[in-house]
Amino acid sequence: MRRIGVLMNLTADDLEAPARVTALAQGLQQLGWTVGRDVRMDYRWGAVDTDRSRRYAAELVALAPEPRVTRAAVIRNAAATSGTAQFAVIQAAAPSFGVEVRPVGVRDALEIEHAVTAFARSSNGGLIVTATAPSAAHRKLIVALAARHGLPAVYSYRYFATSGGLISYGPDTTDPFRRAADYVDRILKGQKPTFRCRRRPSTSL
Repeated sequence: MRRIGVLMNLTADDLEAPARVTALAQGLQQLGWTVGRDVRMDYRWGAVDTDRSRRYAAELVALAPEPRVTRAAVIRNAAATSGTAQFAVIQAAAPSFGVEVRPVGVRDALEIEHAVTAFARSSNGGLIVTATAPSAAHRKLIVALAARHGLPAVYSYRYFATSGGLISYGPDTTDPFRRAADYVDRILKGQKPTFRCRRRPSTSL
């Protein structure tokens, strides 16, 4: 039996988790690998890409033209490399849309609530929620805070929109797990993992 380690950026009890696990198992099954018989899956549960980060400021401005959004709180994980990279791209793109950005940490729920509440005290603000494990784990809180304070918000994944968020701009989070099975199959058969995969963003309301 071959052993596969899978690092997930969600918690094990997240409602999105079963679909991803099932998609990977189905993909492997189609290639002749049966989980529990041929392969063993060891999952490690959590607590990027920057191309779509350039779109966040534009999406946010388009959400609420009257009054115009001039400030954006960027919810990110400063401790993660991806969080720093995404914020840097947003920060660079924001001036062209006349938007001032401010980073907001997402280490825990209390920090998120305090930061968003304080940010909402001034007018013409909106939220940009980047792709981080903590923001995914606390997405219901973030969505609720945006609604409570009347803040237009753009999110990184579709499951934010299905959790009540206004709009998301990001990749399908389930299909890549099914397609990843092909890469796993190649590696298990001896191929060196030297390939790369790009994901096409999609917008969800």
